[in-house]
Amino acid sequence: MRPPSGPADQTATLSVVIPCFNEERTLARCLQRLLEITDDTLSLEIVIVDDCSTDRSLTVARELATKYPNVRVLGGTKGRERLSEPASAACAASSLPYRTPISSTTPWISSG
Repeated sequence: MRPPSGPADQTATLSVVIPCFNEERTLARCLQRLLEITDDTLSLEIVIVDDCSTDRSLTVARELATKYPNVRVLGGTKGRERLSEPASAACAASSLPYRTPISSTTPWISSG
């Protein structure tokens, strides 16, 4: 017995939040690894939230958002010691009901 199949053109969308602080060197690779998982059945809404980095993280994030239409950038107005606060702000800004925050130091993101 075969499982029921849905419409062939049905695509799931997932919001992924990338909180960053001084991730200038790792942000582009993090995003590239995420983009590698998309296919005809999965699209991503990616929200990068910069927590007042002192390097070029915000500039890199904005350049990536210009290159990829599914990437949005939020910049912090005040530095925080915990990335959970800007990540929560990014989750709130997401347009989808299901979200997952990740970090550029997440093992499958930072390796390779």
